[in-house]
Amino acid sequence: MRPTDAGSAFAQALAGHLATQHRVSSEVHWGNDGFCVDVALRHPTRPGDVTVGVLCDGTRYPKAADRVEWDLFRTGVLEGQGWQLVRMWTPSFFRDPEGATTQVLQAAGDKLMREPSASPQAAMSARGVVH
Repeated sequence: MRPTDAGSAFAQALAGHLATQHRVSSEVHWGNDGFCVDVALRHPTRPGDVTVGVLCDGTRYPKAADRVEWDLFRTGVLEGQGWQLVRMWTPSFFRDPEGATTQVLQAAGDKLMREPSASPQAAMSARGVVH
């Protein structure tokens, strides 16, 4: 998958806020126009890992005949592809940008911020213990 041309000024603003205020790298509109993650958060030390996605109430909602049905369908497809999804609603962000962003980062935190733990053998070797 790669970034799409689907436009959302809100997703771009959110990605900019994450980068400048929280030093979180991301890709805006990752996927294809139909099943796009609005903001794909990059892992801080594994740049190829973009499996945490933020879904926004952006440009695709007004185009859907049944917004709830479309949202459930899209969410199911993306989760089936391995995405951990977090929601960000425009009114929440503009009322309290820092609070809304913190909620997204906390929801994504387990997957986004934590490194896989080292094996016990690697940890022992790092401390100078040799078998």
